Amino acid sequence: MSTRTLCRLCVCLGRLFLCLALLCPVFQADAQTPPPAPAPSALAYIVQPVFDGPRLLLDIDLSYPGNADGTDILHLPHRFAGLDNLDSAIIHLAALSPNTRLDTAQTSSLRTVTYPPGQTVHLHYQVVQQHAGPLDTPDAYYRPLLNRTYFHFLGAAVWAYPGPANTPHAVSIAWQNWPAAWTIAHSFGLGPAPQPFLATPYQFQEAVYVGGDFRLLPLIVRGKPVTVALRGHWPFSDTRFAQMTSQILAQERAFWQDDDFPTYLVTLLPLEATPDEAADSGGLELTRSVALFQPAKQKEDDALRYVLAHELFHAWNADKINASGPASAWLSEGLTDYYTRLLLLRGGFLSLDDYVKAWNKTLADYMLSPASRTPQAKVAALFFSDPDVGKVPYRQGALLAANWNAALQRATGGRVSLDDVLRRLLAASRAQSGVSAPSTTLLPALLRQCGGPDIAPDLATVVQNGGLVAPDPNALGPGYTLQTRRIPAYELGFDIQALLRDKTIAGLRDGSAAEGAGLREGQRVLGFSPIVPGDTGQPIEITIQDMSGTRSISFYPQGARVAVPQYAPIKGADKALTRAWFGLLPASR
Repeated sequence: MSTRTLCRLCVCLGRLFLCLALLCPVFQADAQTPPPAPAPSALAYIVQPVFDGPRLLLDIDLSYPGNADGTDILHLPHRFAGLDNLDSAIIHLAALSPNTRLDTAQTSSLRTVTYPPGQTVHLHYQVVQQHAGPLDTPDAYYRPLLNRTYFHFLGAAVWAYPGPANTPHAVSIAWQNWPAAWTIAHSFGLGPAPQPFLATPYQFQEAVYVGGDFRLLPLIVRGKPVTVALRGHWPFSDTRFAQMTSQILAQERAFWQDDDFPTYLVTLLPLEATPDEAADSGGLELTRSVALFQPAKQKEDDALRYVLAHELFHAWNADKINASGPASAWLSEGLTDYYTRLLLLRGGFLSLDDYVKAWNKTLADYMLSPASRTPQAKVAALFFSDPDVGKVPYRQGALLAANWNAALQRATGGRVSLDDVLRRLLAASRAQSGVSAPSTTLLPALLRQCGGPDIAPDLATVVQNGGLVAPDPNALGPGYTLQTRRIPAYELGFDIQALLRDKTIAGLRDGSAAEGAGLREGQRVLGFSPIVPGDTGQPIEITIQDMSGTRSISFYPQGARVAVPQYAPIKGADKALTRAWFGLLPASR
């Protein structure tokens, strides 16, 4: 889509939003006079490098004004995104200010700090790299990566701080004595000089900090500064990735009608993979930033655009809108998944055929996964530890969003869509400023105010109790209908853990496609192509060795065919109405 077309789309969305103001009233918060906020205390960090052979250590000084009672609880890094024991990267923690003591509190990640009342507290510690081995999963990047070439860390793995995580502080970070050739960038600024900012510990912990051989590309997106920081070699140019970032971010800010971002950072780092294994991929939306971790051979394709668009959308849905934590993932992840592909479609990054194909895959994966019936409490408990359960709220929330949008458009004759409800949800979250009800409570009320369905039964039956979503036949508008098709279920046919751990074929299933292709129990595996769980359309090639010698065996990981609902185009459907349903401009002649 050209820049001119994108701008026209933004204008159209803006007009639609204004016209609907009378149809769908903005949620009004109860009038309250908040108590005056105390002046934020100052946290001053000085970060210096210590080069020790191939290693890099972070040498950190922390100073802050002590309080009147002479005691604080110091929080050390501990847990982030399901990873524990982050405090093991902290060494040589010591108090440098006079008459200051550090004592272990309730847990290994807490310290009681005592000092003369009102005195400035001065602490010192170092950070070492915990991760060893190849950087082949995003989890590796959740821990500090420190070497003579670059550093990359999330604040949650490095910063110690006093007091509660939700108390605002005037924060200053000075990067001293770093090599002159090193670039430095983080969620709150660029370069080594101190750049004070106001943030809670939660906000500057959920942020990304990089330095070294990163290449920085400055952008202006809808009048606001954005920086792209990347390192390594990619199949695409730096400029192309920056252009794609700018286009997707501009469209999402236009969708939300929100440019309230004083700065923004997008980082891209390569994941490593052995020749016979696929590197995982991932990304994180953080404070005023997105951190992406992608295979070094990643092309500029739908997968990369999807991850980028998905994480950028979280700046609103989960961040500015109060919807965080695994229990709210049906909203923060599911609705984000729904809008990720919809906005990529509107932006011209996906064709309508590819959009429907991707939607049908989501629907099939959801229907065929036994984990889809997992109730909410178990999803919250296993979200980070069980990959199959972790996918449930993404698919579940996306399918529910499509159903609710269809019901809302039917009820209002197409005058109001879920787009309008989400923008009202953002306005409601802002209006309630810090004392808001969670968005999981506000969304049902706003849907009803806008003439939409009562979604309480869906939340109770599907989200809370693990019932299956019944897809709305009209969820993709007037140009598509729901049909039943028989498609093959995913079946690898053997134990993948034995393959990864022992490089052998074990647990081979009788009658599986793997057995039919020639795999046998106990064969030694010399190599294999990337295996994507759930993808029945990607062939798997395995090189094995047995008494007959060495050979390659290829097969599709497909099991028995199962009946699942799928959307199909309606012959003769009005193309203009179909495009309008998806928020697309009329096709050019």
